Amino acid sequence: MLLFLFWVLGEAAGATVYQRTIIGYSESNREIIAEQYGDGEDVIAILASIHGTEAAGTPLTIQFADYIWNNPGILVGKTIVLIHVTNPDGVVAEIRGNRNNIDINRNFPTDNFGRGIFNGEEPLSAVETKVLLTFLDQYQPDRVMVFHQPLNCIDFDGNSEELALHLSDVSGMRIKRLGSRSGSLGTYIAYQFKKEIITLELPSYASGKNADWLWQRYGELMIAFVTFPIEK
Repeated sequence: MLLFLFWVLGEAAGATVYQRTIIGYSESNREIIAEQYGDGEDVIAILASIHGTEAAGTPLTIQFADYIWNNPGILVGKTIVLIHVTNPDGVVAEIRGNRNNIDINRNFPTDNFGRGIFNGEEPLSAVETKVLLTFLDQYQPDRVMVFHQPLNCIDFDGNSEELALHLSDVSGMRIKRLGSRSGSLGTYIAYQFKKEIITLELPSYASGKNADWLWQRYGELMIAFVTFPIEK
């Protein structure tokens, strides 16, 4: 069962809807939490720390949450959902995959899934991937961004090229196509879910930077990701 806290703050005309939901648990029974801001028609999801050794996206999503509270106008017509720590066991253990050494970002039920020591013997054999699949089914996001490291580029799958070009123009980051990886979230979102997906690859040195530096460098890109028009 999903557990949640639901808040509506502010005066009725300009209230900010906030919902904090435990969407599931890791193999070690750590909470996986989604924070929902707003309740508009356009649903946008941003996921950080899907690999435990690539955690620089987490302070960015936390900074973005603070930005939303201080700039509620960004929520007009939108629902923004943030998962600050998608792979809590991996972050705690400082390993790429989950407790069972399965890469939860290679364990989705895609047409190109290939079994392997890191991908898992079959799709959804990682409980965290099951949690994410349920999350996608529940929230039905129109657009997803997932943070990775260390390739320092913008990657995209499916019909997200126009969005990727816009983000590159805003940030100065290069676009580099990394390909549709076996069982990846990007592949699933683009080709099974048929929605927009951006993989934002931060550089390796981002892990040594503080939250303010990260926001100064990437905050405008995140805002552009949310405000770029969604075509339905």
